[in-house]
Amino acid sequence: MILKDYVTRGGSIEAGLKSYVGASAFETDAGYGSRVMAEYARLKEVASGKNIPAQPPRRAEEAKAPATGEQLAAL
Repeated sequence: MILKDYVTRGGSIEAGLKSYVGASAFETDAGYGSRVMAEYARLKEVASGKNIPAQPPRRAEEAKAPATGEQLAAL
């Protein structure tokens, strides 16, 4: 019900999602709304019986080497 209220107040799904994520005071929602809408579109395709490719899992960033003494001194 909360998201529905945000959509009603915002006047659009995108505005409602922006408020829901707490970004209504900012210029952008950092892509949250577009990610939600893309997932919604994928779910609609699956629900209609279409076979869609599975998304590969995101690769985690490789760990960086620990800071050296010189790097620590620079901090």
